[in-house]
Amino acid sequence: MRCCVSRVLTPLLASSAVAGCGGAKAPERTTTAPAPPLPADLRAHHSATAAAGRAAIVAAAETAITDDARARARRGEFRGPVLRTSCKPRGRPGEPTSGPVVVYSCIAISFIGPRTTSAPRLVSGQPFQARIDFVARSFTWCKYVPPGGEGTGRRGAERGPPAACGGVA
Repeated sequence: MRCCVSRVLTPLLASSAVAGCGGAKAPERTTTAPAPPLPADLRAHHSATAAAGRAAIVAAAETAITDDARARARRGEFRGPVLRTSCKPRGRPGEPTSGPVVVYSCIAISFIGPRTTSAPRLVSGQPFQARIDFVARSFTWCKYVPPGGEGTGRRGAERGPPAACGGVA
């Protein structure tokens, strides 16, 4: 025979304590379902370079992303043409923009607008995110699907980049 002793002072709490000792079924625990697997087009790609120096390593990452984006455009994953790729340090608050490992926001540029003012030209294309390890001369990049804006109808479909590509800070 199983006995439970409760030192709870109030009758309401005492009855729930006894119920948890085998007098009644334990409440079922609810767990969150695991995240669905990452779609193939959002998975991380990895490469290394023999390039020396930060600018050369970033240029190698931009070239790799351009090659990947062009292959994706040929497969019809997004609209091309892909002209080139531009990467800049992500630089969120508290995140390093220099150091041995830096996360970059990149865009595989498919359109460059005309210059109309002294402002930078408008560019559009497919966003990517890259994590560059300057010491190892290696980089990992992922296609990035940013959250939908107003009226996109994509509510809840956003997927942040995997941790291998720098994740979401």
